[in-house]
Amino acid sequence: MRDPGRQIRMHLQTKHKNKMTKVAGIAMLCIMTAALTACGSTAQSKDATNSNVIEEVTVTPTESAATTDIETIEQTYEIGTELPDAKAFVAENSYSEVEYAQEYTFTEPGEYSVELTADGTKITANLQAVDTIAPVVEVKDLVAEPGSDILPEDFVESMTDATTVTAAFMTAPDLASEEVQTVILTFTDLGGNTTTKKASLHFGLDTTAPVLSGIYDRTVTVGKAVSYKDGVTAIDDFDGPVEIVVDSCLVNIRATGSYTVTYSATDSAGNTATQEAVFTFVESEYDSDEMDTLVDNVLDQILTDDMTQYEQAYAIYKYTYEHIAYIGVSFKADDLQTIYKGIVEGSGDCYSYAYISQVMMNKIGIPNIMVHRDSQPGETNHYWLIINVGDGWYYYDSCWHRGCSFDGKTFMFTEAQRIEWTNRTENGYYFRMDPEDYGVDVVQE
Repeated sequence: MRDPGRQIRMHLQTKHKNKMTKVAGIAMLCIMTAALTACGSTAQSKDATNSNVIEEVTVTPTESAATTDIETIEQTYEIGTELPDAKAFVAENSYSEVEYAQEYTFTEPGEYSVELTADGTKITANLQAVDTIAPVVEVKDLVAEPGSDILPEDFVESMTDATTVTAAFMTAPDLASEEVQTVILTFTDLGGNTTTKKASLHFGLDTTAPVLSGIYDRTVTVGKAVSYKDGVTAIDDFDGPVEIVVDSCLVNIRATGSYTVTYSATDSAGNTATQEAVFTFVESEYDSDEMDTLVDNVLDQILTDDMTQYEQAYAIYKYTYEHIAYIGVSFKADDLQTIYKGIVEGSGDCYSYAYISQVMMNKIGIPNIMVHRDSQPGETNHYWLIINVGDGWYYYDSCWHRGCSFDGKTFMFTEAQRIEWTNRTENGYYFRMDPEDYGVDVVQE
């Protein structure tokens, strides 16, 4: 069994597109120009701790390569950020063009020399590379078989830093204990910055299956596409959220009748939870042609021929926001009823705003995708759109948000705004979702 207190080296590298060359260790790379001849000469850089040659640079002098006595200013560079402007190294500001002469990459703190050209003349300046930012680390709790070899890296969910990070136990786990224990871990980068995290460790067998929530019998109109996972979650006591598998092979959405749908979820220990729900498909009481005419009539009232797609989308936003009263009652089991209730009776819930907006946008050719909240057990669902009127994908939500600071401001909002507004709400739930699930890149800011 390995020593549980040993340190684990995890290498993270950051590459930069700026041009520079690295001096080995803490020794500066010196180009010995004084002794150069027309045939060229070789300069060597040695490791500060031994005499092994670790880098050779052969320089052939030319008229434009001569190093001058231009005064330089040492710069400090935070590894992982943009390099200093080359002009910052030169004390005089009389040079029209100063740039790095070579390609550089830094992954360790230290003192380095960088070659620059100032209006074609080569100069050498000092750069101090530092790492002052602590690692960003997310850890996870661990369930392990008795007798397992536990290492600090086993607790790492994700880690980001500009330099190499060393993980270690501050309090080593008791490998003989069968109780749930708290483990304290440290993560230290090459700049000496340390992040401390806590995680739990349990030596024992996981025999508990995930808990499925949000599964219930539903009534749906014939022909309506069904999102079987909508509002359904599977949470495991050790793994957290786990994947949900739906077996709907018996369902025929084009025929009336009742069909059994089976849900299952399996954790990493192989424990499986299974639950069934009955989906009953019925004919809608509303005529599809009549609902189609209702939508066309509204569009004729709110749109004009000279409108841009942006203006059309805003007209739809304004109509649904002002015309539909939020009553918290869902009609999404029957989309035709959703249209009727929203347009004729002026009532509905978040799905009504999103669906009616989507139907209208589909008619006039505005690309859109319906999205929904990643709800957790006990939370309500929420629906809105992602739309593109020609200048990128934006979020669109014409639903009322009474009591929220963003009420009435959710026409074409960005990813940054979605995150900001979500974080303002309790438990950060409001617009909780993963944009990657929908295959489009939403405008960031």
